Formats: sequence, structure tokens, C-alpha cells
Amino acid sequence: MIYDIKLENILSYKEDTIFSMEGIETNAKEQNYVRLGDYGKCLKTAVIYGPNASGKTNLLRFLGNFVSYLRGNYNWQQEDRVPIYLPFAYDKPYFERPCKFEIRFFLDTLPNLYTYKLRFDKKSILKETLLLDGHELFSRIAGPEQDRYVVEGIETNEPIKKNLSILNRYVTIQHDKISAAARFLCNLIVVVRSDDNDVLENVWRADLDLLRQDESYLQIVKDLLHSIDVSFVDILIPDGENVRLRDVTFIHKVKGSKEDIRMPMYLESQGTKTLLVFGIKIIEALRLGYPFFIDELDSSFHSTVTKYLLSLFHSEKFNKNHAQLILTSHDLKLMDEKYMRTDQIWIVEKEKEEEGSKLHCVSDYKGVNENTEIEKWYLANRFGGLPDIDNLKFDPYGTSK
Repeated sequence: MIYDIKLENILSYKEDTIFSMEGIETNAKEQNYVRLGDYGKCLKTAVIYGPNASGKTNLLRFLGNFVSYLRGNYNWQQEDRVPIYLPFAYDKPYFERPCKFEIRFFLDTLPNLYTYKLRFDKKSILKETLLLDGHELFSRIAGPEQDRYVVEGIETNEPIKKNLSILNRYVTIQHDKISAAARFLCNLIVVVRSDDNDVLENVWRADLDLLRQDESYLQIVKDLLHSIDVSFVDILIPDGENVRLRDVTFIHKVKGSKEDIRMPMYLESQGTKTLLVFGIKIIEALRLGYPFFIDELDSSFHSTVTKYLLSLFHSEKFNKNHAQLILTSHDLKLMDEKYMRTDQIWIVEKEKEEEGSKLHCVSDYKGVNENTEIEKWYLANRFGGLPDIDNLKFDPYGTSK
């Protein structure tokens, strides 16, 4: 489980920023968190709000880039840049400053806390460490041409390229503590722009083999669609390679006829397509205990459907492996104090571009408690993060002075 994430000088996050899944002291809504010994509570879900262009997607965008970086080919040329170097762009001195990233997480249900720290610029990893409960598992030693690294106090003989993460090596190299951490971070599920049909297509193609290797996935996705009142008889996926999402067919009953009708995917609703594709990811996360970060999952869904998907992660029956669901949203109906804890709601705001994105948790605000009507407070601008709309700046005829 993800415990917290820190960013500095990354995309729109100019200053040190923390996103935390650590639960506050209240015991409200016990199904929404897991207790992890001395580390307290770890939340199962969170929702991030903010106006357009505030930067709420950038947390997910960086995580997606980071996961791709860990999974990538490490035989890069020495002169290549660090591909995840994306500094804050609206303040010139920050162009050349290092980026900082830190993530703390638990594996399985054991209260053992991993801490991974990364500091990097355009060309090099400047600092990299992995700790387990404060004990250093590895650290990086800078060199003139290539770097070296120490594993549990013993320096290795293998050099490492300056733009390559040590953690990347342990995706395939076996180490009883480090490899598990590397694989966990590689398995983070991150989807940006979930409402984009090209994104849907890419995710579909990536998971097609999974559907064919394990038929239970498809059956459970059908059950998920039926559970939210999507009416159909069956889903047909053609044989062969390179099967596109548009090639999938839904079978529907026809009233007054013994014959069923085949409906091509492009005639199905956007919500049905989205749930078919990301239903696979939801099942994967729940079965394997992966964190699932998704951008605007609810853009094609009714509020009750999104609440239902969140409830799957809250459920001890369905979420036996402590998976997490973190999503960005504009759906204020998810700000339901009867359903979500205050520490599960986050707000991003950006008053001026040169100041960067500010990320705050609702539970940090004075006067907030578990009975606070969060949606009303948000609409009253008590948390910030509302769009600043000035209709005096717009004139469809261009006659305004």
C-alpha cells in the first residue's frame, strides 16, 4: 500500500508537496482504511479535486512516467537524458534545478515501511536510496563517468549508468528485500486521461493477452457491467492478434424476437467502453493488491457508479489484498461525508502559474470534522481549488473593452 508521496520541482509542483494515504486519528468509516501496526491507518481510496489546469493530473502523470522508466530498457546510451526529468516550467531558475521524488509504501500486510528517495537532473541520478524501516538497503555513489552503489553496506563491483535507476536492475535481479520493492513500484497501475479513446485502446491492447490467458477476468468484467445495470447477453472478442476495442461486439436481446442482435462497440456508450477496459484493471488491482491511480475515471459515469467502484476497494470481502484506488475527479457528489472520510479528499489549486500547484487535504483545515458537509464548504470556497470564472473576460462578439 502507498503511504505517502513527495514531489518537488516536478511538472507543476514547484515546492515540496506531499500526498498522503495515512489516515488521521478518527476511527470513522473503519471499512475505508487498513490498520498497520505502529504506523496507524492506511487509506484504501482517495479523490483529488481541482479546477482545470490546476495540476491535479500531474501527480499521476509523473507516476506513470516513473513506472515506465522502471520498466524500461536500461541499455541506454550514456549521453541520454533522464527521461523523467520534467522540472517546473514557469520560473526560470527552476529549469536547471534537480527534481526530487520520494515514495513510502508497505508490501503485503506486514507493517514494514519502505522509503525510496530519488534526486535527479537532466543527465544524471544525483542521489538514490532505498530504506526498509529506516535501514538502508542500497545507496548510490557518484563517479566521474559511471556511478557505483552499495547494497546493505557492501559495495558492488557493477558500475551503473548515470541516467539509470538502481531499482530498475532489481526488477529482474533477485534480492529478498529489494526485488519485492522494485516489482511493487513497477506494478503500480497508472492511467492518465481515462476518457481519451486512444488511451482506452492502448490499455485494452495491453490487457488482451490477460483476458485470453485467464477467462475468469472476462466473466468477472461481465458481472461488473451487469452489477451496474448494463444490459447485454454476452461480449464477443474476435480471435487473432491486434484485436482492437472497436472489434469487440456486445450481444443484446431483442424484445419479441428469439434472435439476439450484435451491437458493434462504437455504438455502445462511452461509459460501457470505459468500464469494460478499466474493469479489467480494477479486477487486477483487487486480486493482486496493486494501487490503481486513474485520471477522471468518473467522466463517463453516473455518480452512483463511481461510488460503487470506490466501495469495491472499501469492502473487506472484495479487497482482501489491500488494493488502493486514487482518482482525480470533478464529481462533487463523491464529497459525501456519509461515505468518505475527510482525509480521503484532496484539493489542488493554482492561483498563479509561476507559483505552481498547491495540494491540500480537507482534513487539514481548521474546523473540519467527520460531520462537515464537504461539498458545501468546497462550493463556498473554504478549501480553495474552485475555478476562478470571470465572465467579463469573455465576449463572443469581441466587442468588450
